Amino acid sequence: MGRKRVPRKTTFEEQSESAIVKKIREALQQNVGGFWFKVHGGPFQMAGLPDLLGCVQGRFIGVEVKRPSRMKDISPIQERVIHKITLNGGLAIVACDPNTAVEEVTRFLSTP
Repeated sequence: MGRKRVPRKTTFEEQSESAIVKKIREALQQNVGGFWFKVHGGPFQMAGLPDLLGCVQGRFIGVEVKRPSRMKDISPIQERVIHKITLNGGLAIVACDPNTAVEEVTRFLSTP
């Protein structure tokens, strides 16, 4: 018999951005609740929208997901959209892991 392969744990840096998006969405759904969906950009889509959009307790939340090494790679249009969401009372963050996203959203929801 062959040896059983034990999958090794990968760091978030080794994962694709889409895998990180999925983990963040699942963590937010489990820990925060509400309504979350992945934005799939395309030619008919508004440019600069965060990767994940959510509505929790009537509050609008956007999460732009980046790999850890690319956290600072926010385009000018993404910065403008994040600013507009924040300016209008929502939360818009950049996250590279589920814990950070859950912490930031929980903190936002705990403020009046």
